[in-house]
Formats: sequence, structure tokens, C-alpha cells
Amino acid sequence: MATKSSSAKNKKTAAKKSISSKSVTMTSAKKTTKSSHKNESLNEQPVGVMSVSQSSMSTRLGGMQIKRSYIIAVLAAIIVLVVVYSIRSWFIAALVNGQPIYRWDVVNQLEQQYGDQEMQSLVTQALIKQEANKRHITVTQQEINSQMSTIENNLKKQGETLDAALQQQHMTKQQLTDQIVLQQEIQKMVGNIAVSDQQVKDYMDQNKGSLPAGTTTAQVKQQLQQQELQQKEQQFVTNLQTHAHITSWVNYYSG
Repeated sequence: MATKSSSAKNKKTAAKKSISSKSVTMTSAKKTTKSSHKNESLNEQPVGVMSVSQSSMSTRLGGMQIKRSYIIAVLAAIIVLVVVYSIRSWFIAALVNGQPIYRWDVVNQLEQQYGDQEMQSLVTQALIKQEANKRHITVTQQEINSQMSTIENNLKKQGETLDAALQQQHMTKQQLTDQIVLQQEIQKMVGNIAVSDQQVKDYMDQNKGSLPAGTTTAQVKQQLQQQELQQKEQQFVTNLQTHAHITSWVNYYSG
């Protein structure tokens, strides 16, 4: 009987242990399942958040790019307007009650009236410059200043200033300087002009009635030298033109 009772107790104990083991296993399984669900929940939630966040960032970046493109376009338009305004005189000479007078119309009108004259003048200047370079002839700054002073002194005697005279002639000081250089170059190539005292006396005797009262021999001599210089310069230029090869693609009206 004792043996049977002990055996029964052992069976009960084993059953309890089995139930306890099963309970632990089930509890562990539940914990594992819960943990798995939690992990899945945790893994799924950031994906959704990241997707929304990336979409928002893309929208913001797209908006920023549009704003940047708009700003660049506005700045480019402003720059174009500023440039066009600053160079408006290249195209429009004047506005008459809002109606433009285009610069090319002015140029075309001037070419029709003075084109041939200006072309001949520019051709002559080019020929003189080419010949002066060929002969290695130069004009110093001292020579320019001396000639400029002579012009200023002559104008002062007439009660004028150099600036006023230039304004009347629609010239700049640089243009006057260029003319002085050109004149000095051709004078050096033509050479000195000699006028004898006998030539002066003969001229004064022949023109007694037309000479102003008080005219001196020095004034007459200077006048004769100037006339002789002009004749020699004209001959010199004519000779250059005769031996030059000049091709013109524009025929201006000369009448």
C-alpha cells in the first residue's frame, strides 16, 4: 500500500511539472509572439513616417527650386532692362512725343549728305599715316604742345578761347590733337618752305591796293609760306592717291 501511495504521488508531481513546463512554454511563446508583434509594429511605423517625411522633403525641395528659378528669371530680366536702358542711345537718337528717331536714320541722312566728303578725308588721312610710318616720321608731345599754344594765342587775340572755338566747330580736344599730328607729319614729309624777301616785296608791290593798312612784311611772308605749303601738300597727297590701290564698296552721292 505504501508503494502504491508513493507511486501515485510521483505521478501527480510529474503531472504538475509537465503542466508547469507547458505553462512556461506557453508564457514564453506568448512573450515571443508579443515581442514579435511589437517588433513588427515598430518596424512598420518608421517606414510610414519616413515615407511621409521624404515626400514632404521632396515637395519642399521642389518648391525651393521653383522659387530659385523664379528669382533667377526676375534678376535676368532686370539685368536685361538695365543693359538695354544704358545702351539706348546706340539705337535711339531722340524721342518726339514718344515717337523714336532711330540712330541709323540719322547716320543714313548724314551719309547721303556728307558721305563722299568724309570718305575722301578718311582716305587722305590713311594715306598720310601710311607714308609717315613708312618713313618712320613721328611727332613729339613737345611739338603738339607748341602748336596748341600757338592756336590758343591766336584765338586770344581774337577774343576767343580754345574751348569755345572747339564747341563751335563741334570738335573735341583729342580731335584737334589728331589734326595737329597729321599736319605735322605731312609738313615733315613735304619739307621746309622757303620764301625769299624778294618774293615778299614783289607780292606787296603787286597787291598794294588789296592789302589791309598796316600789313607787315612778316605777315606777308607767313601768308606766302602757308600758300606754298598748301600747294605742296596738295601735290603730295595727289601723288599718294595716284600710286595707291583704293577699293571702295560704298558709292556715296556727291553733288
